[in-house]
Amino acid sequence: MVSLKIHPSAAGEYGWIAPGYVRHNARSALLKQLKLCTNGERQPCFIVPLYREPEPVVALALPQRFRGLIAVELTPTDLLRLEPGQRLFNIPISAGGYARIEGIPILTRIGSLDWTTVQPDGSIADPMDVRPEPVQFRWVHSVHEPPTGDPYRVHFFIVGTFEESNRAKRLLFDIEGEGTKNLFVESPAKRARVLEMLRSARSPVSVDEAERRLRK
Repeated sequence: MVSLKIHPSAAGEYGWIAPGYVRHNARSALLKQLKLCTNGERQPCFIVPLYREPEPVVALALPQRFRGLIAVELTPTDLLRLEPGQRLFNIPISAGGYARIEGIPILTRIGSLDWTTVQPDGSIADPMDVRPEPVQFRWVHSVHEPPTGDPYRVHFFIVGTFEESNRAKRLLFDIEGEGTKNLFVESPAKRARVLEMLRSARSPVSVDEAERRLRK
């Protein structure tokens, strides 16, 4: 048993941190899942699953010459696919830019993930290595907890230019206001359509193509 510190964040989520362990992520849905223990004191005692450092790295194995939108779903399951101490996860991406990850609890319980890609020679790109190339792997948006409260996450990325990544974000949001006072408001309906688009795609989906489909 260790003493943990509650660590709130600006995103409205909570977490527990302890020296030598990865920060545990707990939004409202996950708080309800923590088990109670008895410690002889008045205040409740919770059993919190912690993982030793380092933080995990998710390496996406993209098809050769891939360029387009990417969606990765993380879903909880009773089937575990985690080796003790494993922190590198090589995830194959479909030809259409989609992957669903099940059975890796650490990816939904901790506060942050490092995302990168598998290079053509099989090596893992350094997630901290920001390259100047116009076309590169870029993060777009992450959904940590949908309105249903399920401990579910979906992450959107793109292999493209900086301008394309900005347009990709607009695919997932409603834009309110005018001029410099634009306000991005999450749109579950748009997000669901883009996600389904990538789930069923058999080839990369460009931002142009996604915009055309959403206008229909």
